[in-house]
Order: sequence, then C-alpha cells, then structure tokens
Amino acid sequence: MLSIYSISFVARYNNSTEYGSSVIIEFSWAYFMGILFFLLGYLYLNPPVKVIVFIKNNLLKLDLSNKGFFSYICFISIVLMALSFPYLVKYLQFNPQSYVETAVNYRLEENKNIAPISEVIAGIGFPLIISILLYKPNNIFKQIPKLYQRLVSIFLIFYISLYTYLSGSKTAIIIFSLLFIIPIHYQFTFKKKYKFKRLFYLSLISFSVLIYPLIILQTHIRFTSDLFLMKDALISYVSENPLSILPFFSGEFLGCSDTLAKIIQGIQNQDVSYNFGGRWMTDLITFVPNFLFSERPEPTSEYFVRTFYPFLKEGAGKGWFILSDGYWAFGLMGVAIISLLYGYILRISYEIINGVFSNNLVLSLYQIINFTTVITAVRTGFFGTLKMYVIYMILLLAISYLYQSLPKKNQIKKI
Repeated sequence: MLSIYSISFVARYNNSTEYGSSVIIEFSWAYFMGILFFLLGYLYLNPPVKVIVFIKNNLLKLDLSNKGFFSYICFISIVLMALSFPYLVKYLQFNPQSYVETAVNYRLEENKNIAPISEVIAGIGFPLIISILLYKPNNIFKQIPKLYQRLVSIFLIFYISLYTYLSGSKTAIIIFSLLFIIPIHYQFTFKKKYKFKRLFYLSLISFSVLIYPLIILQTHIRFTSDLFLMKDALISYVSENPLSILPFFSGEFLGCSDTLAKIIQGIQNQDVSYNFGGRWMTDLITFVPNFLFSERPEPTSEYFVRTFYPFLKEGAGKGWFILSDGYWAFGLMGVAIISLLYGYILRISYEIINGVFSNNLVLSLYQIINFTTVITAVRTGFFGTLKMYVIYMILLLAISYLYQSLPKKNQIKKI
C-alpha cells in the first residue's frame, strides 16, 4: 500500500509545478527509507516470544466447538449490538446519509464522545455475529441447515456493505472481504490444497477487477447516498476523466500522500519546523479515551489540517500518510524510526496469526486487526494505527478473559 500511494504521487507530480524537484526528491528518499527500515524491522527485530505465546494461547480458547463458549459468545454479540444501538438503528432503517452529511455529524462537538466508541464496538460486533454464522460447527443449532445460516451471513455482509458504501465508506466491503479471505487462505495453506488456493485467488482477482472502479472512484461520487445518482455521477466522471481510473491520476491515492509533500515543502520554505518528537507525545496522549480526558490534545492529523488548511473542516477526508509522523519529527531519521517500529508491529501480528490459523473464528475476528495494521495504516498514520491495534487486541483478549473467569460448570466440554 505504501508503494502504491508513493509511486502514484511521484508519477503524478514529477513534472508538475505544484511541488519543486527538491520536494519530489525528498519525498522519494522518504519512501525508500520507509521501505528499507520497514523490512529491517519486520525481518530482523525479534518479536517478544512470551507476549506472542500469551496472546496466542488466549485467542485459541475462543473455540466455537465448545457449547458453553458458543452460548457465551452469542451473549457477547447481543451485548455489543446493544452498546452500538445507534448504529444498529441506522442499519435497520436503511436511510444512509451521504459522506458529506456523515462527516459533518461526526465532527460536531456533541458527537465526539459517543460516535467513536459506538463505532469501535460495532466494528467488532457485526463481524463477530457474521463469523458465528459462517464458522460455527454443524452440531450446534443443527435444526437450522448450515447453508441457510451462511446465506444469512452473506445477506448481512451485502446489506451492511451496501449501506456503508452509500454512506461514502469502503471499510465494510474490505473488512468483510478479509473475513472470507484470511480464513480460506490459511485453511488452504494448512491443508496444502494449493490447487484450490490458486483457483480461489484467481476468482478473487477477477472479482477485484470488477469492483475496482467502484472503489477507486468512490471519492468523486459520495456527495450523494442515492444509488442511481451515484451510478450517473460515476459514468459522467469517467467519461470526462477517463484516466482517473488509473492509480496515478486517482484522488484516492494522491490526497493522502500529499500530506507528506506539504510538510516537506513547508519545512523547506521555513513555514513550519521539525517538532522533534513533541507531536509523538501528543499522539500518545490521544490513546486516553475522550470520556476520561475531554481536554486531550488534537492528534497530529488534525493539527496538520489546522496548520496547512485552516479554511477546511477538521480532517477534510485527506487521511494522514504514515511517513508524515516520522518526517515532521526528525526528517528522514524520523521516517526510519517510524518504519522500523511499524515493521516490528507487523512481524508481531504475523507471528500471532501464524499460531492461530487453525481457528476460523479467531482468524475472522483477527482480520479487523489485519485491516487496521495493513490496509488502512498507510492513510491512518503510525500512531492512529497503533491505537486501533491496541483497542481491538484488548477487546479480543477481554472476550477470552471474561469467558475464562466464568465458573467451571458454565464452561461445558466440547461437543
């Protein structure tokens, strides 16, 4: 993802007058430093074995073939849905707001304490319910054919994905795709069914090609939540801008990486200066929940918009390029530090998932973490990625710990 965003930016602005050659050269060096130190962190920093074993052992206890745990996980799903009731009501009403309306509502002061918490809970609640329907054993609720249960889960995936897409978000589509892809990939690998694995990925590539225009050009059609207006807007935009379907000319891959170029240009023009890690400390403080610390400082992504685009709304949908955290602190050295740590975190994530691939439920839930650390990290920034990684890992471990704390008589043997 880093390469796609970086190469798209350089290809688009290499001969442009918007950024001077010194900015493009420095951006390219930041990209190469990012790749190099990411690989060093991923390949050569030894992950903490005891921590990985501890997490794997607890996650493997999330076993749906245990009838007691199955009842418990169904109860947890109901609780999570109750806690994310505002989101549940919106889905049931199926009256999605456009991205513009949603963005404005999320940025209203009165919603800042509630919306993020509900969103995180819903983010794990819906995949949990769908995972139960997809991956639970045949001998639980055997009066309902497994095919019907899977059809219900597929309907929920389509329903929620369509709703969020009309709302201007691609998140649900990608998350639910990973919910299928990750378990199937590891099951084919574990059982050495390489022929089926190749066929699966061939089908996946074909499907990706079909939906690619809808994903890459969504930025230009999400001013409305009407499906037919979106269709007309998509056709009209592609007709007027046929090259926009290519990554190099798509705003999807340019707006985010543009944040790093703005910082490089600002430093070179002496409009801003290096913060020497001060913003890192501020970003760590944002890990404290807003309801515990209502006066916590703004994250660097919002500070960037206030500094460079004071006339825009907070966030403005630009994203926050992952290399920007490091460069604004210490230049290329900061990029090296952040990339090294990011590679280290992904190595830990890989070691954990490599030890639980025999459990489809854990794999399907772990895709939430995979989505956070791999798919969206490049436009969320290092500290935003780390924050969501910690939150989701705590939620998964909490589910396991709460079950283990139940009286033994409630932990019924496997059936």
